[in-house]
Amino acid sequence: MKLDLTRLSWKRKIFNVWLSLAGLLVAHSTADAQAVRSEVTASNGVPIVVYSDDFAQRYEYTSPSIKAGDGQISVAAVRKAGVTTPIELSGFFVYTGDWRRYSSAIFKGGDPAKFIVRGRDVGRCFSSRYSRPSCTLSESFAIVLSPVELKAHDDGGTIAVQLRADDTTTVIFQVPVSYFKAVAELSKADIDPPAPTPTPTVTTKPAEHVVAKPPIKSATRSAAPTKRKR
Repeated sequence: MKLDLTRLSWKRKIFNVWLSLAGLLVAHSTADAQAVRSEVTASNGVPIVVYSDDFAQRYEYTSPSIKAGDGQISVAAVRKAGVTTPIELSGFFVYTGDWRRYSSAIFKGGDPAKFIVRGRDVGRCFSSRYSRPSCTLSESFAIVLSPVELKAHDDGGTIAVQLRADDTTTVIFQVPVSYFKAVAELSKADIDPPAPTPTPTVTTKPAEHVVAKPPIKSATRSAAPTKRKR
């Protein structure tokens, strides 16, 4: 039985065309699904990077980054379907050597901050005959701040936070409060602490003056003593 090579070649060509069209469709849909990057300046003059995905109704807001040591941090918030997540400090470290394992954070004064480990990754590794193998390590993290914490730890327009690692490494970031306000303005996040609940006023009546009355004497008379007979 002979194979029709001409028919097979045409089928192969048609199949390749379909693959090409499918690739174009996938590439086009992926491009449409990707977030669009833009930069918007808040009313206080801080430039904020916005990644917009109109189809998913998801928008990311990020402040300028602040560097300290081999790490950097930014103020960030996400608004999805009209709801904004709590504002957070999002950052990462990139270094070589042994793992540091950042695991906690505190504000200036010692109050603990809500620290979240986002991930730890191993990058490129290298070695030589004169040294042991070494790899590029990265750690990503987030620190979630409540409106009450933002107000309580505002030290002259700056919020200081110290990150601590298991190997005793510490890094301090100084974050301008204006970054929080700029991200909150564009993401429509509420960073104002709730107003204190007023204490209800209880009206008390003055105590009535009670006049003490003398005890009432008994109306019955005691019987006269009986005389004894002689």
